[in-house]
Amino acid sequence: MTDKNKQHGTSLEKGIPASWRLILIGALFYLIALGIIYGYLYAWPREYKEGQIVPYTIFAPVTVEYLDQTELALLTGRMSDSPSTIIIDSSKKDESLARLQQFRADFNTLRQRLIQQDWSDEEEAGMIATLASKYNLRDTAVIIILMGFSDERLNTIFAAARSQLEQTMDQGVNDAYLRTLKQGGVPELASTPENIYIYFLIPNQNEFTPPTMADQREELAKQTIEKGSVIITAGNVVDKRAEQQLEAVWPHLLQQNLFRFCGAALVLLALLFWWYVFLQRMTPQLCSTSGVLQLSSLFLLFLVIGLVIGRLPFNFSYYGVTFAAAALATIIVLVFDSTLALYLGLGLGLMLSLALNFGADLMLYTLAGGILPPVFIAPSASRQQQVWFSIALGLFNMLLAATVILVSVQTLHWEVFVIAFLAGFIAAVLALGLLPVVETLTSQLTPGKLFELANPENELLRQLKREAHGTYVHSEMVADLSEEACKEIGLNSLLAKVGALYHDIGKLKRPGFFAENIHDLTKNPHQGLPPETSVKILRDHVSNGIEMAKENKLPVELHQFIKEHHGNYLIRYFFYKAQQLHQENPEEHPEPDKKNFSYSGPIPTSRESGIVMLADVTEAVIRAKGIVEAEEIRVIVDRIVADKIDEEQLIASGLTIGDLQLVKRAFNRILVAQRHQRVRYPEDHPATVQFHYIDNGGPKS
Repeated sequence: MTDKNKQHGTSLEKGIPASWRLILIGALFYLIALGIIYGYLYAWPREYKEGQIVPYTIFAPVTVEYLDQTELALLTGRMSDSPSTIIIDSSKKDESLARLQQFRADFNTLRQRLIQQDWSDEEEAGMIATLASKYNLRDTAVIIILMGFSDERLNTIFAAARSQLEQTMDQGVNDAYLRTLKQGGVPELASTPENIYIYFLIPNQNEFTPPTMADQREELAKQTIEKGSVIITAGNVVDKRAEQQLEAVWPHLLQQNLFRFCGAALVLLALLFWWYVFLQRMTPQLCSTSGVLQLSSLFLLFLVIGLVIGRLPFNFSYYGVTFAAAALATIIVLVFDSTLALYLGLGLGLMLSLALNFGADLMLYTLAGGILPPVFIAPSASRQQQVWFSIALGLFNMLLAATVILVSVQTLHWEVFVIAFLAGFIAAVLALGLLPVVETLTSQLTPGKLFELANPENELLRQLKREAHGTYVHSEMVADLSEEACKEIGLNSLLAKVGALYHDIGKLKRPGFFAENIHDLTKNPHQGLPPETSVKILRDHVSNGIEMAKENKLPVELHQFIKEHHGNYLIRYFFYKAQQLHQENPEEHPEPDKKNFSYSGPIPTSRESGIVMLADVTEAVIRAKGIVEAEEIRVIVDRIVADKIDEEQLIASGLTIGDLQLVKRAFNRILVAQRHQRVRYPEDHPATVQFHYIDNGGPKS
């Protein structure tokens, strides 16, 4: 981008308030995301064909009638277009079985009445004749024969009769066949009572002749799907019948997709509000135009990837959808923020689950893809830890897939475990592989960028080492102290270390005017200068440092350490010197104002920045006094921390009393190690000047 374009972009940003820019970006993101989901659900809907496995249960949205091609093929085979075609009426079978069942009930009732009460022969004959007439039994002897059997024998007879009736009706019965069966009559029934079924046979063969044969076949092959009935359950293979039913209800399923789209739109709106609140409260530095654009682009990219994976034309591909949530969460962890990664990963998993119509089991499996990376990997993870993370993510995906299968009572398939493992493993590998690309495209300060900035071969650090070696050594020691103190508390130690390395780069403008670079007091450049001039030179190293940071394109996160490492505390050495001059000659030297001899601030606004301030003062004082004894170091550290608290330099940093106790412990440990006692040679002597922090009472030399 040219300077002109940069200026134009900057003017545009200045012309639009930050809040409105965020609203515009959020609205654009919302519309694009909804467009992607709409295209997936309605413009390019998922269709299932025979042989595919569905990830969710499909219910019939309406009652609809369809033509069963399988049944039609069977009917076509039975009903050829010959002059005369016979088919079996399946409804007659149910009718005949019902008549037999009813006869058995009526027969048992009559039998019980005859047993329980004495009737005359005429009355008994009348009741038997009535029952025979009801079921078209021309000879009452049929009933009389059955009366002679025991209850146990009757149960056997009727069971056998029912079974034979079913078989015969399935084979088909016409009038001629029925007459043949009845030729044995009552004598045969006495020896084989199971043949009672013959009296309940109903002719069920119908004759059809062209040209109405095709119409009749289609009419008989029609099936009805009731609203709410299950077409196919989750994890099952689509067979021919299910495919035909899906085709029959397809327009209504598309209408359901529109309802699901409306639900997804509401959920996405809630997620946007959720993310916005988190960014404002927890990570306001990401609320810049570039930060929100980068996060939005990553989310949309992996939303598309997840939907494409869910559409892949092979079975169990939906177990790979978690790849998108896991990859997005991993990148966000390593580039932006762990908690933000959890929020975005869960949001993406939820949106994919809604679009793909996942049930609760698969939804939880997909959501886990966004949960695992923030849990198992840290932003500063080493290469070895990243490799183990990739393998662990794949193994945990396999475990979660097994849980889904067991909970949903599905059949275990080895392909599921392969897909689940690869989804997790490749997600981690891809995210780690894309990390340099994302780091290059984003303005976010990542661990990778911090490692590059901490490299001593960095041009700015080399210049500091070459032109202001004392400042360079001081910065390295401050970096060590800050890093260890942040580790002790659990803060971003790498950020604090790099911030400490660059906090004094402004001294490159006039390196010889700063205490750590003055080795010969006979050539002290401040001698002969008014205290006000010396203070201005010291104070300017902060503003000069910000200018150099901008010129060298240092990340804005490091500007904080440059601006805040002195806070607004008093430059005591020159203030006391000005007081002495005033006391000696009040007319020529007015009484000094502390405000004019203090840094302009701001005071530290983060715990890391507060620690760098403490480390900066502590290292300078310990070095200036030449202290090597552990007890003396402890006393100095305690006094410096107490002074900074009294001066209210740490009130905005967020450092607690407990944090400061840990900071002092870390400082003592590192300083004792750095300044271990050794034999002092005559020429060894401590530094004789320290401008920023001296004991009360006036300047010392």
